[in-house]
Amino acid sequence: METAAENRSPRVETLPPEPWLERNFYRLLVAMAVAGLIPRVVLGNSQFVSFDGWWHLFIATQDRWLILLGEWKGVAHPPLFYPLLRFVAALSHSHLMIRSIGIVCGGVSSVVIGIVAAKIYRYKASALLVAAAYTFAWNIIEMNCDVRAYPLALLFVLLAFNA
Repeated sequence: METAAENRSPRVETLPPEPWLERNFYRLLVAMAVAGLIPRVVLGNSQFVSFDGWWHLFIATQDRWLILLGEWKGVAHPPLFYPLLRFVAALSHSHLMIRSIGIVCGGVSSVVIGIVAAKIYRYKASALLVAAAYTFAWNIIEMNCDVRAYPLALLFVLLAFNA
């Protein structure tokens, strides 16, 4: 005679469904970063390039590497900025193109700060709010549209927090 425990079929435990925000968090984060590119591109295309921006472009496009290294020692920017700016300047000298390093770094930073905030905060909605505040803050948008190395440095800092 079989006992009741032997007669039972094995039950498969199912996990409760994931909330909508948890499932779509990364999609919303990327959509927010893409939406944040719109004001950066509009401002980057219409704003004039400052003296410092032209100076950085001049340093990056030196025809002799020794002159570039001599100028680079006097500034406190990430060393990766000047080769990237040199590459971008070889493609085009339009305002939007020479600002593309900062604009792209700003978009990537929006996603990275959302990922970092998701690790810190209990709720994903708080992380999305942090990412939105960063993405659409006017001073961040202006900083991303300058021909400076600050957006690249800030991206490296945020990536270090994510590590």
